[in-house]
Amino acid sequence: MKKLLMSTGIILISAAVYAAAVNGWDKATWGMSQVKVTALYQADGIQEGKDNTLVIPSVEFEGSRYVATFYFTADKLSKVALFMDNSNKSIFYSMVDLFTKKYGAPKKKSDNEYIGYAIWSFPKTKTTISC
Repeated sequence: MKKLLMSTGIILISAAVYAAAVNGWDKATWGMSQVKVTALYQADGIQEGKDNTLVIPSVEFEGSRYVATFYFTADKLSKVALFMDNSNKSIFYSMVDLFTKKYGAPKKKSDNEYIGYAIWSFPKTKTTISC
C-alpha cells in the first residue's frame, strides 16, 4: 500500500476548524463525526480505514477517479485526501487550473520532474494538490 501512495497524485483538503472559504469537501463539512460521515456516504461504499480514517474506494471528481480518505481528529472531520491511482501531470495541471480559477493563485507552488504541488491557504483551511 505504501508504494501505491508514494506513486499517486494527491489532492489534500484540510481544516483545523471551520472556514468560510472552504467548509469541507463534497457533502462533508469540517467537524462532522465519523458516524455522520459514514451515514452521509453509505451509498458510496464508505468503509473504515487505518488510523482513524474512513475510505471511499472509488469516487469521481472533475472527470477522474480517486480513492477518498477522510481523516478525523478527536472524532471530528479535519482532512480529506483524494488519491489518484496514477500520477498524471496533465491531471495535476488541470486541477491546479481549476482551483486557481475558483480560489486565486496558490500561496506556494512547485513543479519539477519529480514532484509538483500547489498550496492554497485560507484563514482556517489549507488545500494542497500534489503529484
